[in-house]
Amino acid sequence: MLSSLLIAAVLNQVGPCVSFEPATVELSGKLVRRVFPGPPNYEDVKKGDAPEQGFYLDLEKPICATGGKWPEHGTVISARIQLVLDDAGYDRLRPSLNRRIKVKGSLFPSLTGHHHAPLLLDAR
Repeated sequence: MLSSLLIAAVLNQVGPCVSFEPATVELSGKLVRRVFPGPPNYEDVKKGDAPEQGFYLDLEKPICATGGKWPEHGTVISARIQLVLDDAGYDRLRPSLNRRIKVKGSLFPSLTGHHHAPLLLDAR
């Protein structure tokens, strides 16, 4: 009973639930650049780990994603979306850093140590 109430409370704070790829979604949020530690230890750039820089979409309200091509990942909830972009995508979005934007693409769950948010959007 208590777990059902907790789940209901969390879902009440979350935006609509959308499907993982191959579905296409449009998300709105603030475009930000973030740096995370990469290889070899994925712990600290100051201690020699390679910096992994990327663009992220910070949503006002978390969304949930489920199903699609990744049913084994269950439901993933996040307010931070890591954008998967090619060079042209970075060039196109760079002038919009620290502004609210809309981005279209397909969502998928974090799969590797290079993924630094629970959800990623392939916006290429």
